[in-house]
Amino acid sequence: MNLILLAATILLPGALCIQAGDLGTVPDALKQDLSKAGQTISGQKPADMQDFHLPFNRSVPEEMRRQMIEDMVFISGIRGQGRASVMHRYDFGLMAGDFYIDFFRQHVRHIAFKANKKNNGQIASLYRIGGWSEMRLTAYFTTHDVPQIGRMETLMHEAWHADDRCQDHVPCPSPFPFQGEEGVDTTKLAGERACDGSINGAYGATAIMLQNIVRFCANCSEKVLADAKRYGYYDGYIRLVNQRDRELLDADIKNEN
Repeated sequence: MNLILLAATILLPGALCIQAGDLGTVPDALKQDLSKAGQTISGQKPADMQDFHLPFNRSVPEEMRRQMIEDMVFISGIRGQGRASVMHRYDFGLMAGDFYIDFFRQHVRHIAFKANKKNNGQIASLYRIGGWSEMRLTAYFTTHDVPQIGRMETLMHEAWHADDRCQDHVPCPSPFPFQGEEGVDTTKLAGERACDGSINGAYGATAIMLQNIVRFCANCSEKVLADAKRYGYYDGYIRLVNQRDRELLDADIKNEN
């Protein structure tokens, strides 16, 4: 479930990972089909938005398509230093935009629009059955004032739910043990299925990603780095219900391979 904390600055991506049948790796045929929708990028930044042809269906509004493509261009432009933590290498590879783009393309088969009738702040979910996956965006994707790194975190969070390591979220502790800064009401998380019982969950995976961006990004602005640090905490670190997993996250960023 998605929750938006006060001031609409922290968007909390919740994912639905529906599993059925064999959840093996993405078949070669599916990867070939994905490559027809848009070429996988390896080692180079796309020249412009025309380089991205994402597998949208007709339900996705034009404004939402444009926003998502702009976000993918932003992601592809992230430059690293040929470095990454051990867990980041295991999850995504090196800290670089082309690795994130590759991961997204290999895990998201289809992109659709879904109305959020509950009006609960959920901006995206991931539906998966067998080797097929569909990311479903709601109007919140374009109507809320969220920094680009926040939308990137949402896209990668949902893509992670199509990975073999997909783990459903678990209820957050009640009362919730972490306090938010001014304007951020973390008490809303208490009892909500918006935490992870393992660092291999989507909150853990994107926390690993964001703290690697903070440490290793070679061309990120100060604002992007600050946003990444903030989202890594609120949408990552405090969502890990086990202290051991939080300790692993702290240790990982100091451990390169």
